[in-house]
This record gives sequence, C-alpha cells and structure tokens, in this order.
Amino acid sequence: ATEKKEEAAEEYNQIIVPKGRRSMIVLADNSKIWINSGSKVIYPRSFKGEKRQIYVEGEAFLDVYHDKSRPFIVKTNKMDIQVLGTTFNVCAYEKENIQTVVLVTGKVEVKTNNNETKTLSPNNLLAYNDQQGISVHPVDVQEYIAWKDGFYQFKKERLEIITKKLSKYYGKTIITDKQLANITCSGKLDLKEELDDVLHTLIQTVPAQITESNEKIYINVKSK
Repeated sequence: ATEKKEEAAEEYNQIIVPKGRRSMIVLADNSKIWINSGSKVIYPRSFKGEKRQIYVEGEAFLDVYHDKSRPFIVKTNKMDIQVLGTTFNVCAYEKENIQTVVLVTGKVEVKTNNNETKTLSPNNLLAYNDQQGISVHPVDVQEYIAWKDGFYQFKKERLEIITKKLSKYYGKTIITDKQLANITCSGKLDLKEELDDVLHTLIQTVPAQITESNEKIYINVKSK
C-alpha cells in the first residue's frame, strides 16, 4: 500500500513562483504555461486519463495544445475552465474576491462554484465573484497578457491601481498619496527591473517623489 501511495504522490508536480518573478513550463502534452508572481500551479507529469487537468492559484497564461479527444481543464478554487485548444489568461489569487479569465484565441467554457456556466469568445474578459456572479465585457487583451513577456502595459490607468499591481507583483507595500491616486498614466513598465527602477520610470511624468520608510514605499506629492 505504501508503494502505491508513493507512486500516486509522484504523479503530480507543483511549481510555486515567488514575488517579483515569473516562470514558464511545458506540460507533457506540449501545452505551455507562463506563471506570474506569487502563483502556484499543480500539474501531472503525464496526462493518462480522458481529461487533462491542472490547478492554478494565482495568475497564469496558457497556450493549450489542441486535442479534441481529451479536454483540458484548469481548476481554481472557484472555477473550472474547460478548453480544447486555445490561449487565455486566468487570474485567481485566493485572497482576492474576483477571479478573471481573458480569452485571446479559441473558446473556453467556465463553470463556477455556483454552477453558473458561460462560454467565452476571444477578446473578452469574464469576471466572477460569489456575490455578483459572472460578468463579461470586451477588453484589450494585450493589457492583461503583457506580463508573460515581462511587461506591465496600461492605458489611462489610475496611478493608485498601477501601484497596487506593482505592490502585488513585487510583494512590497506601496502607499500612494491620495492627491496623486486619480492621476492617469499610459505606458509600459519592464518587470525584469528592480522595483525601485520601475517606480522611478513610472513617476517621470507625475509630480511625485518616492520615499522609503519601515519597509514601506511612499509615493508623495513632489515638494517644491
């Protein structure tokens, strides 16, 4: 019995990506997964059954190898996303209420833990939370998938939202002055750089200065 348990335990691999990093793996069926900062993916070493199934906690971009005979299922703690062959982004951090799926190509079917089911078409984002259920709207997918190539891309995004995303990615507390929170920015930041360099790039067009104290980073109004 012990040997069988060990065999079963060896069937699955787990990859955990630390804050400020990204990773990419190729599965046994040649599907590719890009895994974002602070995320975990559990996947089998080989796909033996009728379904190809993996588990994602955090954010991942998938390029799924087409195999009509074996559907590919991505499980999160709130959703099952079923595909045949497609490219899409899933964001399912456990501490956040809303989980999202952004479809780039192909077709996916999303089933939630409330038993709602929705089929998604390309260039659309599906958002789900327990209270409000499913909502779908069109998006510029590049803004949601640029991270896999090491960039954070944004268009007329509030500074407060940008710094919150950087805070999540790098695992550092960033506090933005309320007077600056609603300033909007457009551009692209290189996530391969250290956070300090990224923030200095970000505030080049904003009347702000960066200070650091007690492990926290503050973005304040620039003193004259």
